Amino acid sequence: MKERRVGRMSFVEVAKASEIPAGTMKHIEAGGKELCIANVSGTIYVIGDRCGHQNASHSMGTLQGKVVTCPLHFSRFDVTTGKKISGPVEAKIDGLDKLPPTFLVYAKKMAEIMAPVKTYNQQVFPIRIDGPGAFVDIIEEKEKKIRAKESQQVN
Repeated sequence: MKERRVGRMSFVEVAKASEIPAGTMKHIEAGGKELCIANVSGTIYVIGDRCGHQNASHSMGTLQGKVVTCPLHFSRFDVTTGKKISGPVEAKIDGLDKLPPTFLVYAKKMAEIMAPVKTYNQQVFPIRIDGPGAFVDIIEEKEKKIRAKESQQVN
């Protein structure tokens, strides 16, 4: 994994820019994080790849313009800012009345458990395109402060 430092940021190569054509998304794992890389009209953005509602992968959802829709409960997020545009939508399932009553009891209980779960904005990660590579700053702000403090102590 290639790493490049820019100021206090530490960028790690996560993909080749050519692997993410306009209008597509790609799931990447780097530095213990799951990332959703989205190409919006030729500009690449990176957000966390897990929806806060039920942990579905954003990269398995749909991208329309700059809006990614979660494939599980259809929460929508702006990939340029990470902001939640709309929360989960309850799916209507045809044939639900034909399922066994014990399953319906279980499904109702699951819905009660999940109802209070909030869906928050997604974390946005800085990205740089350098030559063919797409580099993402995946280091948390807390870790950056620790590294900066350690480097000051060494100098």
